[in-house]
Amino acid sequence: MKKICYILVLVLSISLLVACGTRHSVDEPTITPDSTDSVLQTGDDNDSSDVLQTDNGDDPSNDLQIGATDRINNIFSQDAIECRFYSIEDLETYLFTGSTQAIDYAILPEFDAFPQINDYKTHEYAKVGYVSLEKIYGISVDDVDSFDSVTFQLSTDFIVYNYYFDTNCITVIYSPGCFKGLSTDDYYSAYSNYSLASYSPTRYAESSKVVDGYVLREYGEKEIVYTYRNGIPRIAGMLQGEYFLSITTASSSDVETARTEYLNFMTSDDFASISALFSTDLETFGAAINKTEKFNSK
Repeated sequence: MKKICYILVLVLSISLLVACGTRHSVDEPTITPDSTDSVLQTGDDNDSSDVLQTDNGDDPSNDLQIGATDRINNIFSQDAIECRFYSIEDLETYLFTGSTQAIDYAILPEFDAFPQINDYKTHEYAKVGYVSLEKIYGISVDDVDSFDSVTFQLSTDFIVYNYYFDTNCITVIYSPGCFKGLSTDDYYSAYSNYSLASYSPTRYAESSKVVDGYVLREYGEKEIVYTYRNGIPRIAGMLQGEYFLSITTASSSDVETARTEYLNFMTSDDFASISALFSTDLETFGAAINKTEKFNSK
């Protein structure tokens, strides 16, 4: 089965995290080629004053600490195992029950490859950062014909969810500690400092002149950054509170194919609520970015 690589060149993406990984068929391994340890390193924990704690009621992961303001580079540098599911129903079964019994799944995940972070149960840790795409964007993923799979990746500094479709991908990164006090523009600047890559975004009013590079669009105090390649806005990324959201609109390295993928994404009924974030109409765009802000009150 054809593999589609969502890790685009540096000018196209924020490296490992704002673009997605590799789409897998059912019979392919669920561990990415670069994955190593099942228990991921913690980074520098010296500055405990900047580590945020989540409040999960009676959940055993009460007082769970994820990320810190001085550890944002760990988001850009760490590889983490992708734990893969082929339906949202299977994913949520695992997150909310922790079951590893084949009878509970349409396709049994490779549970023996799932990581454990410190002493937390994997499903309880992963659940802390989970918000459905239906709540964020109004998309019922299992009803989308092009949906392929969903994965989560775990670290002491982040929880990442990647949603894979035939030619595009949606990523949700949760890191309350690392994202504390940052704007979208700050996030991209932080990656630029880490990678030594240039980040000098063009203002949206001048976006028609951009072929390759970044475009910063503002709506009141809200920001979104588009990553262009060959005149196509391939990725949109934005910080919303404790979450970084990104959308990859096209995956092909061929310019004309990518353009077709982008146009298909923009005209798809399945992705109408997301493609509105690329709309040139200010009212449509404003409604879309306001909606993504509201989900953060999960």
